Amino acid sequence: MKDGTGTFIAYFEQYLRGGDAMPIVQVELLEGRTIEQKRALVEKVTQAIVESVGAPAENVTVIIRDMPKENLAKAGKLEYDK
Repeated sequence: MKDGTGTFIAYFEQYLRGGDAMPIVQVELLEGRTIEQKRALVEKVTQAIVESVGAPAENVTVIIRDMPKENLAKAGKLEYDK
């Protein structure tokens, strides 16, 4: 699935069967980040997980969800309108 939900479910099912599919980190961002920014983000998030909980880097899954500005509102105003 494009939004990563299928990936999450597949990894969670693997974890329930005793696999080492965790941890999974989901990051929601307003769209517009470059691929270079996303690469840096997943590298640093992965490293933070490795250092803080001791999970091997190969077990860390990061799901990035790009959200259009018209799908997020704060204080009654769409981000799109700011």
